[in-house]
Amino acid sequence: MSTPENEPSAEPPRSAGPDGAPTHTVTLTATPTPSPWQRFSAAIGGVSAAVPCALMLVVVGVGTYNTIARYLEPYFDVRLSSNGLLELQWYLFAAIFLLGGAYTLAHNSHVRVDVVYDRLSPKVRRAINVTGTVVFLLPFCALVLWCSWEPVMQSWEVREQSPDPSGLPRYWIKTLVPIGFAMLAVQGIVSLVREFRRSTP
Repeated sequence: MSTPENEPSAEPPRSAGPDGAPTHTVTLTATPTPSPWQRFSAAIGGVSAAVPCALMLVVVGVGTYNTIARYLEPYFDVRLSSNGLLELQWYLFAAIFLLGGAYTLAHNSHVRVDVVYDRLSPKVRRAINVTGTVVFLLPFCALVLWCSWEPVMQSWEVREQSPDPSGLPRYWIKTLVPIGFAMLAVQGIVSLVREFRRSTP
């Protein structure tokens, strides 16, 4: 019959320090180096996130001022607001929408009205994402770039202005249409490469 002294210990042996106290071994794992595609995607996403966030603060400020100015104008008998400020408000909103699309796509935050997608396997989801990017997203971005290029160039040639009194120039806001969809197309290509890398063992 074995005694407790002869029984094997269930705990792994621990090394002792100089003072006889047990020491613990800490295993460090190396962080994988991001690929060039991941760094490029992060750069596009950073620009697409920082600029709309800053513009959103400006939109809130301009909208607040326009609202307060409208209520104060009858009391001071002075026009405190203008068509330029009103146009600036929707110009900035358009910039937020156009420049934020790439960031939203990078984080897969676009609205999905689909009760089937979440129940599918990861392999089928990747196939749907690749098909949607190749068949719908990239061709649509190319179509918008092709259709918007000539109007934007014409707007720059004539330095198009708003027809409203004290309105703002329109050529610079029209320029954001091809820029925004170009960023969205680049992010779509990055997402497409990421999906292929995930499917490759």
